[in-house]
Parts: sequence; structure tokens; C-alpha cells
Amino acid sequence: MASCLLDVLVNNAGIVFDIMNIGGVPSSQWRFRAALPAAGGDYLSDAQDPIGAGTKVRYTIGFKDLTKTGENAAAITIDPSQQISDADRANNTATTTIVRNY
Repeated sequence: MASCLLDVLVNNAGIVFDIMNIGGVPSSQWRFRAALPAAGGDYLSDAQDPIGAGTKVRYTIGFKDLTKTGENAAAITIDPSQQISDADRANNTATTTIVRNY
């Protein structure tokens, strides 16, 4: 049983990310795009609920079968179509590297 659990953990990956509205007013509905290092890994979310000023929301995206052995890049972009008012778009993308060693 433990080896089966280990196999599930090794072959799956996930990204946890926080979205925070650092502005002074609530956002409108918004979307995010996840560029994941897996087959079919370009994901565009459904419309998300507005986020209150100063409020944070945590998301988790799970996926499996990383594209390649070694380093795999992933990126999360908030409001990729620039539909909401935002004074500073420079902080709307975050990237990370996931290492596959199997």
C-alpha cells in the first residue's frame, strides 16, 4: 500500500498560489491563466468572484505527468486579457520551477 501511495505522490505535482487585492477597492470578476508543464497544460480559469480590497484568496492546482525530466517551468498570470482596472500589472505573473527526477 505504501508503494502505491508513493507512486501517486511521485507522478503528481501541484502549485499553491495566493492572489491578493492590494488596491483600495474590490475587484470585479477576473480570470487567471496557468501555463503548466504537462500535456494540455495551458489552463484558463472560469470567471472568479471579486476579491475585496486587502483580501487574499488561495488556490491549488494539481496536475500529473510533468512534460520532461529535470526542470519544468510553470507560470500563473492574473487577468491575462487585462479586463480589470489595475494600476500595476507588473505583479500579475508569478513563475516557478518544478524538478522531475523520475
